[in-house]
Amino acid sequence: MSGDLEYEKVNILADEFLKNMVPTKKLDYASLEVDSRKHHSDPEVVDLDHSNLEVTPGYGSGEVLENDSLQAYHPAVFGNKDASGPIPCHPDNENYERNAPKSPQPRICGIKRKTFWICLVAVILLVILAAVGGTVGSVVGSNHNSSSGSHPVATSGGTATSTANGTPSSSATAVANTGIRPDSKLAALAWTVTPTHYKYRVYYQDVDNSIKESAYDSTTGSWSVLKVVNGSGVSPGTSIAASSSKQASSSGEVEVEIYTVPEISLHDGGISANTDINLYYFDADLNIAVISASLGVWSSTPSDSTLGPFTTMTEGKLSAYYHECGLCLNSTLVAHASNGSVFVYNSTSAEAWKGQSYGVETNALESLELGFQPYSTTTYADQVNLYYQRSDKTLVLSSWFSWQYQSDNNLDLSSTDGWQTAGNNGVVGSLVANSSFATLYFGNSNGSPEYVEVLASGNDLNGLQLYEWTPHAWHSATIPSGIQNVTTGTAIAAHFYQRAYVLVDGVLTQLAVGNDGSTWSVNAAVPTL
Repeated sequence: MSGDLEYEKVNILADEFLKNMVPTKKLDYASLEVDSRKHHSDPEVVDLDHSNLEVTPGYGSGEVLENDSLQAYHPAVFGNKDASGPIPCHPDNENYERNAPKSPQPRICGIKRKTFWICLVAVILLVILAAVGGTVGSVVGSNHNSSSGSHPVATSGGTATSTANGTPSSSATAVANTGIRPDSKLAALAWTVTPTHYKYRVYYQDVDNSIKESAYDSTTGSWSVLKVVNGSGVSPGTSIAASSSKQASSSGEVEVEIYTVPEISLHDGGISANTDINLYYFDADLNIAVISASLGVWSSTPSDSTLGPFTTMTEGKLSAYYHECGLCLNSTLVAHASNGSVFVYNSTSAEAWKGQSYGVETNALESLELGFQPYSTTTYADQVNLYYQRSDKTLVLSSWFSWQYQSDNNLDLSSTDGWQTAGNNGVVGSLVANSSFATLYFGNSNGSPEYVEVLASGNDLNGLQLYEWTPHAWHSATIPSGIQNVTTGTAIAAHFYQRAYVLVDGVLTQLAVGNDGSTWSVNAAVPTL
C-alpha cells in the first residue's frame, strides 16, 4: 500500500510542476503582427520575383539602376568606403584574401624566409664584385707599370668608325686614349671619290710607338681615328710614307700603301674590303719587305718574290708615291735615303718590282725625310719630282720625265731611266738640320702647275720656312700672316687638296691654303685620340 501511495505522490508533484512551467493558454501564431518601425535587424521575409531584374551594363560609373522604384542595397566590398555602392562584376578575391587570416610564415634565423634569401644573395654578389674589382685593379696597375715595354692592341674607342688590319692575320682597332709622339713623323694623302666627295688621311706615331690614322670624309665633315699597327715592331720616331691613287674607283675604292722603318701595316679606313693592299717595311734586319692584304686580312709572311730588289741599309728616311701614267702602266715608287744615298724602287704591282734600284744621289743628308711630288704635264706621263737634302743642308730635287717627253724636249736620253737633275731649277734653298718639309703645287686649267711651294719646319727652327717656285726660279717667301703664329712645328706633311699638317707642341694641326697659294690659315686641330 505504501508503494501505491508513493507513486500517487509523484504524479501529483509532476502535475503541479507542469502547471507552473507551461502557460495554460495556447499561443495563436497566426495572430502575430509585425511592427515595421522596428530596426530592420528583425528580418522580414519578402517574396521577390527575379525574372524582372535588370542587369547593370557596367560598373565604372557607380550608377545603381532602379527596378519598379526599388533601390537595391548591397554589402560593402573590402576597401570600399561606400557600403551602398554597386557590386563589381568580379568579386574582389584579392582583397578578400588580403583580409583573410593567414598562417604564420616560416622563418630562418628569426627572419622571414624570403628576406633571408634576398640578403644572402646580396652578400654573395658584394663579395664577388669586391674580388673582381681587386683583380682588375691589380692588372691595370701592372699594365701601367710595364707600359714602356709592352704595347697591347687597343680596344674599341669612341670615334673609330673604320676597320683595318694592324698586324698580320689580325684586324686594326679603334684607338686607345694615349697621344702622339713629340718626335713623330707625318705622312698625308688624299683622293677624290666624286667631284663633291673626297677623303683625307694623315699618318703619325703614337707615344706607344704604334702608327695611327686620322681619316676625314667630306660627306660627314668629320674625322675618325684608328690604330693601324701596334707599336711593338715599330722603331721609335720612325719615318712614315703613304701613297694612293688620286682618284677612287667607281665603287669608291682606292688602293693605299704605307711604308715605315722598320715595320708598319696599313689600311685606309674608308676603302672597301675588296681592295688589295701592299705593305712595305723594314724587317728586323732592316731590309725592306712587302706584305699584302686581301679582303682586309693580312698574309702571315712577306712574299719572297718582292724581296730581291731592295738593298740592306741602315735605318733611314722613306717616301712613296703611286704614279698614275696615262701612257703606261701605273707604278709605285718607293724612295729610301740612308748612308748618304737615295735609292728609288719602281714597281708596277706587288709582284713585279724591277730587278734593280736606282741611285739618284750619293751625297744626301740622312736626317731629312724625302718627299715625292707629282707634277702634271699635258699629253705626257706625269713628271715626278723627288726632293731631298744634301749634306750641305741644301734642299734639291731630281725629276723623272717620260721617254717621250725627253725625246720631244731634247733632254739627255742617257740619263738613268728618265731621272734628271734640273740644274739651278733643282736647288730649292737651304734648310736647317732635322727639318721636315712638304710640297704643294697649284695647277692651271690643264693640270700643269703654275707654281710650287715647299713648306719646311725643323726641331731647331723657330717657326716655318716657305719657298716658292714660279716658272724657272726658286725663291724664299715670307710666311703668310695666317700661319705666322705656328712657330714650333716639328713635323710636316701635305697632300694635293691644298692641306698641310704640322705637329705643334704635340697637337696635329691642319693648315689650309687658297688657290692663289698665298692665303694660308690654321684650319683646325686634327683628332689623334
